[in-house]
Amino acid sequence: MYREHQYFHDLVRFLTEQRWLHYLLLALGMTFLAFCCHRQHWRWANALDNLVLDTSFRLRPPHTPAEVATSLPSTRDIVMIELPHPIPRHVLARLPLLLRQAKAVALDLMLVDQDLELNDNERAWYSAEQRGWRRDTEALAAACKQSGNVVIGAWADEAWRESPRAPHSFMRSRIWTLPNAQLWQSARYHAHLLVQPDPQDHIVRQVPLFQTLPTAPGMATTTRRTPCLGLALAAAARNISPAALDVLLRDLSPRGGVLRLGDLAIPYDEDGLLTINYVGDRQCFEYGTNRVVYDRVLRLYQPSDFAGKLVVIGSSDFTSKDCYPTPYGMMTGMQIHANVVSTLLAAPRNDAKPSLSLIVWLAFLCSLLPILPLLRWPLWSSFLVALTESLAVIFIAAYWIAASRTMFAASIPIFAIILTYNAVALYEFSRIRFTLSQFIGVRMMQRTLQRLTRLRLGGGRVEEASALFCDLRGYTAFSAALPPETVTELLNAYTEMVVTIVERFQGRPIDFTGDGVFVLFEQSLAGRHFPRQAVRAALEIHAAFTRMQSGWQAQGLPAIGIGVAVHTGRMMIGVLGAEHFLKMGAVGDVVNIAARVQGLSRQCGHDVLITRETYGYVSSDIPATYCGAFTIAGYRQPIAIYGLGDAPDDCTPRGTPRCATPETHMSQHPATPHQISHRQELFP
Repeated sequence: MYREHQYFHDLVRFLTEQRWLHYLLLALGMTFLAFCCHRQHWRWANALDNLVLDTSFRLRPPHTPAEVATSLPSTRDIVMIELPHPIPRHVLARLPLLLRQAKAVALDLMLVDQDLELNDNERAWYSAEQRGWRRDTEALAAACKQSGNVVIGAWADEAWRESPRAPHSFMRSRIWTLPNAQLWQSARYHAHLLVQPDPQDHIVRQVPLFQTLPTAPGMATTTRRTPCLGLALAAAARNISPAALDVLLRDLSPRGGVLRLGDLAIPYDEDGLLTINYVGDRQCFEYGTNRVVYDRVLRLYQPSDFAGKLVVIGSSDFTSKDCYPTPYGMMTGMQIHANVVSTLLAAPRNDAKPSLSLIVWLAFLCSLLPILPLLRWPLWSSFLVALTESLAVIFIAAYWIAASRTMFAASIPIFAIILTYNAVALYEFSRIRFTLSQFIGVRMMQRTLQRLTRLRLGGGRVEEASALFCDLRGYTAFSAALPPETVTELLNAYTEMVVTIVERFQGRPIDFTGDGVFVLFEQSLAGRHFPRQAVRAALEIHAAFTRMQSGWQAQGLPAIGIGVAVHTGRMMIGVLGAEHFLKMGAVGDVVNIAARVQGLSRQCGHDVLITRETYGYVSSDIPATYCGAFTIAGYRQPIAIYGLGDAPDDCTPRGTPRCATPETHMSQHPATPHQISHRQELFP
């Protein structure tokens, strides 16, 4: 049992004392926090990833329209047919027949079922128009079915619905709308037309690769994963049937991964979003063979002109709702879908996307780098390393995205670096505060750090205080008779005892000189009865040392004594030392006298001595023996000294008259008016 307890004690001591281990744990914890910020889509993490993505677009200039139409294999077969204004469906029905030799024809249009938009009264009024609408819809459905290569999409609307979890509260939900059943069944591929801007800056950088939609109009229970418009076109370009595409989408992991579209590896994130790799701005599809207005198609082109092409039919009206901001400016929906097709067809042949676990480990290694300068250099060097490393990660990630066309979660390593630096800075600040408090005490540390100005030499205050000096008697012979390790251990135990007692009486340790301890009892800390606190602390120190000395003697250690002295008066308390090596201290005759009085304990026969100035404060409740007036080195005026506790019978100071009682001495040596006023105030 003892060994287990000792092992646990050693383990705890190891964990608490190893600074490098604390750094390692901080880096590990901050990396995990950065990973959580990325997974929870924290707004600043998303903003950082968007910054990296936009930087990648700036590193790669947009392609020219000629390059898009002739050189790029992923875009040269894409043709956009613009509808500058709405056209009747019987006119639109002519396009699928003309484009029957194309690989796929995508209708980026909201083919609303017009009959469902009328109420009962309006159906009676528009009966003739309804018959015309049905004929037009039937004509368009027949043309799409005859062509056999048409992609028709469903669109989403936002609506407020009552929350099922919280009654009487509403939440915004997405409602999918499918076109007329005839049109939906006439299409070869089904797709969704959702373009999802970023919720923070409303810029379209990603598109949902798939969405869960009803299989037919009016059906809400039977659903399946439906590809985006660009994915349906890319599947047609790779000769993948709708049934095979459904199988691929059904087997996709909802936590992110790679979609294998033939020999292409298409990465998507945990939200099913595909990052769009734009080839350029809206002018990049302005070349003659890439962008055609529908009336020219009907008048000037033949079906063979579109053989093997991927055609997108959509609105070109920039004032409509189907217009969105992108990293390259405003684009219409069909231009965004064309860029989605280009992104999919330009996907790498292998899985070039770095796994999330690899990015997390990279972030952990990056978070360790700003810690290394702290081992030898100041904190500002770590700040420079963290700043340089963060900027390097941004540009490396942006270059990776521009070169490999795959997304890189740069927010994880960058936030790991930033959070680790701040955590280490707070750790170092708390460690410095703790270390400083061990040197100058907790209260003095707080008072020092609360200053709004720089500490300078002097800058102290003159006030009334009691100086307590404590010293060991026979320490030289004691230390010579014992090994240095034993002397150090005993001396630390003695010092710990003294400091614990004086702090309990609101004293402030000032200095340690070998076996000597210098303590101040100030009115600002110890209260208006600070002399009494100092005397009681001196008596407590003497009693505690007597018990400690008994224990030492029981262990066979040499005998040793103690001397304690207290003197009260005005002194200057402030900052002493040199400009770059400061310490808190006190200067004045009071300090010098207290230091010399404690050396008279053997002559007086008392281990605890106080001066007349201190005795004037405590004479009413603390008994004392007058030991005489002593002349100390450097002072002509004799110093009246009182001893606390019992004194031996032969304790008569040499050459000094002895007074029988303290009152006799007080009559022969009257106190100053300042002392009398304090005695009347303290002992009324």
